[in-house]
Amino acid sequence: MDSFTFIGTLSNPKETEKFHPFERQTYQSGWTITTLLMRCHYGDSNVMLRLSGGKWADDSKNIVKTLKEKAEGDKKYPKQDIEWSKRFDSEAIKSVPFFKRFVFDPVRASVKQDLRNLISQLKNGETETDLMKKYNVSDLNQAEDMLKKLYAKKKEFLVEHDFVEYLGTCVDWDKYKNSVFKITGTYESSYNANDQKFYTNYHVTSIHRVEDDEKQLGQLKANVYVGKDSFDTMDYDEDGCARINGWTSYYDAQEKKNGFRPIMISVYGNAALINRFQYLFDNVPAEIVSTQLVCDIVNGTQYREATLDDLDDETKEDIKFGLTTLESQRQRMGRVAGSTISEFRFVDKLTIFQKTDYLEESMCPASGNAQQTSDDMDDGDLPFDLD
Repeated sequence: MDSFTFIGTLSNPKETEKFHPFERQTYQSGWTITTLLMRCHYGDSNVMLRLSGGKWADDSKNIVKTLKEKAEGDKKYPKQDIEWSKRFDSEAIKSVPFFKRFVFDPVRASVKQDLRNLISQLKNGETETDLMKKYNVSDLNQAEDMLKKLYAKKKEFLVEHDFVEYLGTCVDWDKYKNSVFKITGTYESSYNANDQKFYTNYHVTSIHRVEDDEKQLGQLKANVYVGKDSFDTMDYDEDGCARINGWTSYYDAQEKKNGFRPIMISVYGNAALINRFQYLFDNVPAEIVSTQLVCDIVNGTQYREATLDDLDDETKEDIKFGLTTLESQRQRMGRVAGSTISEFRFVDKLTIFQKTDYLEESMCPASGNAQQTSDDMDDGDLPFDLD
């Protein structure tokens, strides 16, 4: 399963007469869907996150179908059904493995660790410490009460609908507009056979607040399927970028089977890196092999240092004759806007090429026999929707 991690700030898109970032829809069948759109900003990039969860309007029809924690020695997580009315019970939540929960925690882990250390200091009889001053705490009961309240701010849900409702109605995002969060989840794909297009979504399952100076990033960890001809160096001499044209697997709920969608990954690096990749692709041990790759999710206007080409003719002449320097002009101008880029950018290869029984003709959607090549990819193959 392909997964993602974003570390950045979160904001609500501006609501307009025709655009509603938080919306509830009820269909004639009685099925209701709550949707929340949020934008994650990290470095020079940003992506739109779409969180969506559904349930029956008639609660008597609802039941939580999930997994149960494994007993010692078990290889698989057993299935379990939880009554709808008990889905918020702490014991019910504890019975479900962590990866099947939806989590929002607005308190930094370092703050909770500070309070745990402070409680230890107070229990050891210390009467004046830096942590006491930092949190304005003077006794053990006060420290324990503060920590208890911080723990209570962490919300865990068994149903995605409840998760989305809470984020859309109970969280004051303006309060956290400058806060940095770690957002994780799975990168999902679907295929519309009618218009023969793939659609992708960053399916958010957890949001944790982290330190404000945490390095911001957007990364995808993907199982990628490739063949001998998947590595393209045609443009490397011109723009320093080679490309991997591969596929990732997705599950089609309607067809009840897996399909494959195209993915393009940009590879920047020196000639040694490119030659190593070319060697690996020239010597793949099967028609289709799989490997796990880590990619940066780059999307947005990329900023860079100014070059001579960014300066006017007079300033270029001034630099030529020593009246100023390129470095001083860079300090004056700051970073300048470069190209707008939307791509997955190779970072790391986690596994060796592993043989599969697939053929290249297997690399197609689960529904129908339509197959896209890298030459006719649509914007569903990019890290986010272009519009």
